[in-house]
Amino acid sequence: MGEAGTLPSLYAELREGLLAEADRLLRQSRHDGYRISLLEQDYIWGSNMLVMNHAMLLLAAEHFSGEQEYAACALDHLHYLLGRNVLGISYVSGFGEHAVMHPHHRPSVGDHVLEPVPGLVVGGPDRGLHDEYVKKHLRRKPAAQCYADHEDSYSTNEVTIYWNSPALFVTARFNC
Repeated sequence: MGEAGTLPSLYAELREGLLAEADRLLRQSRHDGYRISLLEQDYIWGSNMLVMNHAMLLLAAEHFSGEQEYAACALDHLHYLLGRNVLGISYVSGFGEHAVMHPHHRPSVGDHVLEPVPGLVVGGPDRGLHDEYVKKHLRRKPAAQCYADHEDSYSTNEVTIYWNSPALFVTARFNC
């Protein structure tokens, strides 16, 4: 379908809105030491989903505009997920020198194998401290550091399909 099967005014409006949001994410990323678009209030339960959703939006903007700057910013978001972050941890099990080892993931905990199932994206920092483990261990930490690689920290370390799927989409773009 694409542009040819759409009202030109609607297509232009949607494209303009997409690029405006992508430009906002670019500006935010330029002001972040790790080159990602999260603000302090964005470190919520599942913050890594936001990181990867922003990266997907940036890749959509690249697709519709041809501007490589959007893809470069999306790649910075992927670098964050894989360890270029304040904690120096890869939020993807089995990938990176310092990867997640104790996700809140029953098959990984219950299989009696030291390493967790590889390729699992965990939720990431959650400034809300929504479980007892992080309430006890992470008080007064900056938002980006409110993460615990511990199986009891379901609010920072659980695995869900909707956190993994945008990471897969973004990774596929750069895995040539």
